[in-house]
Amino acid sequence: MNYVGQLAGQVFVTVKELYKGLNPATLSGCIDIIVIRQPNGSLQCSPFHVRFGKMGVLRSREKVVDIEINGESVDLHMKLGDNGEAFFVQETDNDQEIIPMYLATSPILSEGAARMESQLKRNSVDRIRCLDPTTAAQGLPPSDTPSTGSLGKKRRKR
Repeated sequence: MNYVGQLAGQVFVTVKELYKGLNPATLSGCIDIIVIRQPNGSLQCSPFHVRFGKMGVLRSREKVVDIEINGESVDLHMKLGDNGEAFFVQETDNDQEIIPMYLATSPILSEGAARMESQLKRNSVDRIRCLDPTTAAQGLPPSDTPSTGSLGKKRRKR
């Protein structure tokens, strides 16, 4: 009988150590939500979080999550981030709104893509001008160019 107790204790310790060694990035999970129908017929829910572990999803950026409510598919979809977290993607009606690159995750319309490309090119040209003193001097209007004719070297911080 003592042997069975020791064996059970050993198994418990082994399982406990195995659980401690698990990397949380490989785990999947979500929290339950509560949905309440409002008097006007709309639905409101409590906040929720969905995450897929790295072992369950390869190339998570390319994945779309289909949502079912009580076993029925609904017209709602989520995308997966780099770390397996699911999030909603919202369409915007405002064409003039400039969306930062790190937030632009949904397919971009061709006009929006052209605008984004021009913005990226403009930013890269500005960066090059800041790094190269000769290019910066050529890009300035003649009144703004240094009168001494010599450009000092910029020191790089390490």
